[in-house]
Amino acid sequence: MTSAKKYNLIINIKFYDYWHCGSGMSGGSSSDALVAKYEDGDKKDLPYVPARTLKGLIREMAEAQTKLDCKELQRWFGNSADKNNKCYKKSETQETETYLTNADIIEKIEKNNIPYLFKTFKNTALESNGLAVTNSLREIETVIPLELEATFLNIIATSEQLKLLKIAISSIKRIGLNRNRGFGRCEVVAKEQEIKEQSL
Repeated sequence: MTSAKKYNLIINIKFYDYWHCGSGMSGGSSSDALVAKYEDGDKKDLPYVPARTLKGLIREMAEAQTKLDCKELQRWFGNSADKNNKCYKKSETQETETYLTNADIIEKIEKNNIPYLFKTFKNTALESNGLAVTNSLREIETVIPLELEATFLNIIATSEQLKLLKIAISSIKRIGLNRNRGFGRCEVVAKEQEIKEQSL
């Protein structure tokens, strides 16, 4: 059996449709659901895919890999919050050294072009007869198709485990709100960087 080594994974996300990763905030009269944006610094007002959203999707896909056991999943993702999860450990807080960054836009966006990154869509819930449910009209802020990148740091894995994790990551085909309505279609690819000086 090959020994485990430590890696960083560079995760590239290429969106092919409008996407919405929510901030949990409302925009008042302009929109019912706003996307997550940076509030200050050099990235102020730029949208991103939150690390917690991406890590949750990666975990979901990794758990579907029958050849990955709970030991690896605990090492990479910590303890599951879902008590019905097969890898949930009762009364245990599983610490992990891994860290996932937010996924940020790769292309440099000039400040005056930031407003053009967004489009608001209106949708409503429909009854079985095709009529709109009263008070169900919602306006959702979305982001235009873009390419983003995140880094998953300190993955300890054998070459086979790493291969399975990369397959799990590439299994992600949609990210964010309203995935069942056509939003968030994407291609996700991970490329490893071995941390040689910290090989185990």
